[in-house]
Amino acid sequence: MTVLLFILISLCLAIECQKNEYKYDENTCIACPEECASGKCKEKVGCTQCNDGFYIDELGGCLPCADGCKTCDSKKCLSCVDLYYMKASGCYSGGDNCTAVQDNVGCTKCQTGYYLSSGVCTYAGEGCKTYSDNVGCTQVKEVNKYYIYGGQAIACDPACITCDEFSGCTKCKDGYYNYNHGCAVCHKTCSTCENSTSCVNCQDGLIKNNTGLCMGCDPNCEESCKSPSMCNKCKTGYFAFEGKCYLCDPRCATEKCNEDGCKECQDGYFVYHGRCEKKPYQCQPSKYSKSTGCSECNDGYYVVDGMCVACDPNCQPGHCNGTTGACDLCATGYRSYGQKECIEGTVYGDNTNIYRCDDKFFIDKDDGTCAKCSTYCTEGQCDNALGCSQCQPGFYVTKDGRCSSCPYFCDLCHEELGCLECTEGSYQFEGRCVFSGAISVLGMLFTFIVFFAF
Repeated sequence: MTVLLFILISLCLAIECQKNEYKYDENTCIACPEECASGKCKEKVGCTQCNDGFYIDELGGCLPCADGCKTCDSKKCLSCVDLYYMKASGCYSGGDNCTAVQDNVGCTKCQTGYYLSSGVCTYAGEGCKTYSDNVGCTQVKEVNKYYIYGGQAIACDPACITCDEFSGCTKCKDGYYNYNHGCAVCHKTCSTCENSTSCVNCQDGLIKNNTGLCMGCDPNCEESCKSPSMCNKCKTGYFAFEGKCYLCDPRCATEKCNEDGCKECQDGYFVYHGRCEKKPYQCQPSKYSKSTGCSECNDGYYVVDGMCVACDPNCQPGHCNGTTGACDLCATGYRSYGQKECIEGTVYGDNTNIYRCDDKFFIDKDDGTCAKCSTYCTEGQCDNALGCSQCQPGFYVTKDGRCSSCPYFCDLCHEELGCLECTEGSYQFEGRCVFSGAISVLGMLFTFIVFFAF
């Protein structure tokens, strides 16, 4: 009686699971995984079969397969979804525009308008009529409208007049030139051209210059130019000089300016390259002309194109040539340098045979003149005849008696022997001085190389 009562009580207390659940034990219901196949949840076990694209885990649940897998286990794909192919236990897409695949091969067929090239579907082009795998487009729909390049039918450039089926544009409209199978715009000054920098013909009113581009005449040119820089005749009030038009000088005498410039200037001015220049006050009164300017200047000046130019201020009075400006005798404490200049320094001997120079100067072996001692020469170590014999730290004496800088981190060096003494914190390394930090880095690098080499 007691046993029967216990059975009846147990039956009353036993729970019933819902349709999408399974009984884990007498008192527990667990929901079946959503990915579990219909009717494949088993009591106390869980899911026994998952939908495509999932596999059963150790706890009776469903986990997703890798991309492209239709069926799989925990380690590999067993079959692939449409347009994926099996290779090395994995599923791979046949790619865009693929319509058929083969396991271990890949895409084997493409949709219309595409061809196979190295396993990839490639567009043959809107203008392609026929094409084949691994070749591409072989014939265009319309000649002179499309051309084949890289296996694809490409539209001809809109500026193209003649378009070859296999090489692209061969002739462009005026204002364009052939470039990269198509047409590119000429420079804005060209009506026709060979390339971006060379015109064949110019736009109306323009003339080609010697660089190949087109330029306009001077806006004040009355007649057409022979070239952009050569006006034949200028407008009234302008004159031509070296092919360009210049405004007549307001100091020009009335009605004395024509296409060649000013022919006669007002009083106090003279003609200079078609314009009027003021009479130089340094000119000898009897040596001045309104047409040519000054022909002889006062002492201390010399003539250049009718103008008076000052001689070197350190030239002795009466020793400056009034025609060339050359000084044949400089003031005390100065010496000749070239023809027109006087520079600081005493000449011992004549200007071409100097045997000694002033203090802090020495004889330059190249031209025999007096050169200033180097700023970096040790005080008192510059010989009048030989130049510097000892330079400051960080510099060395060159063969011509000057001071030149030592390499980085070097305190004492020689022109031929190189660095002899490095600065503090630097070391000799392969014939030069390097900072100790650089040695550390090189040492670490060397240790690294040796370690991995052995």
